[in-house]
Amino acid sequence: MPYRFVNLRTGKTSGSKSNPAEIGTLILEFGALSKLTHKPVYFDKAKNALVQLYDRRSKIGLVGEEIDVDSGQWISRTSHVGGGIDSYYEYLLKCARLFGDRDCQSMWRTSIDAVNKYVADGAWYGEVNMDSGKITKPEFGALHAFLPAVLALAGDMPRAQRLEASCFKMWTLAGIEPEAINYRTMKVTAAAYPLRPEIIESAYYLHHYTHDPQYIAMGRTFFDALVKNCRTDAGYTTLKSVETMEKGDLMPSYFLAETLKYLYLLFSNDNSVDRLIFNTEAHPLQKVEVVVDRNVGEAETPQFKFKRVPSPIRDDAAAKATVTLIAGALDGNSAALAALTDGELPSNDDQPAKNVFFGFSSWGGRVRMDFGAKIDIAQINSYSWHPDSRAPQVYKVFAADGSEPNFNPEPSTKLDPATRGWKLIAFVDTRDPEDEGGQYGVSIRDFSGTLGAFRYLLFDFFEAENDDPWGNTFYSEIDVIQR
Repeated sequence: MPYRFVNLRTGKTSGSKSNPAEIGTLILEFGALSKLTHKPVYFDKAKNALVQLYDRRSKIGLVGEEIDVDSGQWISRTSHVGGGIDSYYEYLLKCARLFGDRDCQSMWRTSIDAVNKYVADGAWYGEVNMDSGKITKPEFGALHAFLPAVLALAGDMPRAQRLEASCFKMWTLAGIEPEAINYRTMKVTAAAYPLRPEIIESAYYLHHYTHDPQYIAMGRTFFDALVKNCRTDAGYTTLKSVETMEKGDLMPSYFLAETLKYLYLLFSNDNSVDRLIFNTEAHPLQKVEVVVDRNVGEAETPQFKFKRVPSPIRDDAAAKATVTLIAGALDGNSAALAALTDGELPSNDDQPAKNVFFGFSSWGGRVRMDFGAKIDIAQINSYSWHPDSRAPQVYKVFAADGSEPNFNPEPSTKLDPATRGWKLIAFVDTRDPEDEGGQYGVSIRDFSGTLGAFRYLLFDFFEAENDDPWGNTFYSEIDVIQR
């Protein structure tokens, strides 16, 4: 388990006392670094720290508040879901979601079951002894309010909604949330308000998953209270006390990175949570990786061989799909739509009859693939080839299983597919303002190894050159690789 402090010049550490949040809140960032650099050591070290901490949980499955990383012994055996422990639980779940890690999924399931059994106290979560599970203090605070978001992400909507309702009672107790309350007496035990984001984060997640307008109304209450009580001429500031509304003189950076960001996401009805994992500071980590490669000159060959993107293949899932033009019109010189998936590739960089492209002034179009039944998709790969502005690829790809109540299998260009039962998988844009021509390969894949199980894919193609009515990309092939 890592030390909290290290001198980067000498390598010497300082102090062996740490806590679950410090130890467990590394794996998303280090794991992303491993995926991007192809060096597993970062993920492995962070995961080992997480496992070492998990292995020191009590017999009833709880972790304590402080631990000595040298001896592995607990310094404080108090357990809760507030500061010092909070993001340990958050990262167990998010590691499983971002990387498809089964160990983290198992650790999350075991841990949250213990938390819900022992730390939950009616509609609240308190402080307990990690060995006995006995309540030691009926205290809940602003930092605890992250938990409804994590429960919602895990799919436990009833518990998430019930806890967010409790959080809202805490907010309305004094007109803005205090740092902590005694939830049995409903008295403030720590009156400061340091512009915390967690309760707003939870409202965003719950609105996203339930579409319940009460969470928009909550957001309005939060925002109005911030403007009324925390705004200054220079920005926003903390409150020394929510009971007196006396202002402090500090605006933490997380107010911009988290508090305002989650308010924006809540009010904009944003769906980013479907394709991103937000770390504990609300920085987005892309679940889906869009890998772009480009060949120019002698590297351009009919085999479409790239360094980072696999070459096209025959008999992939797309070759068996029913491909339908939903919007737009193909150019008169374009190949038939079937050429997108038939495995037949052009032999040179300007061969219209071997490529699918949209017509003059059509500004792109939409194409749907129907696999006939849900398949588990590992990759979506697309290829293009042209000596000029028709080479770069610009499109969005959406996916659906067709079960959504408002599902529209043929959304017109006037409709946002995301509002009609489609999930945005990725936005691809390979344009380079300095040089456009060449051979492009794009591979869309998920860190977890699967993009999901879907029956349909919808490709929303855009023109590669905004000012050129001929600027529609020559698409040579689209492959869908089944897991």
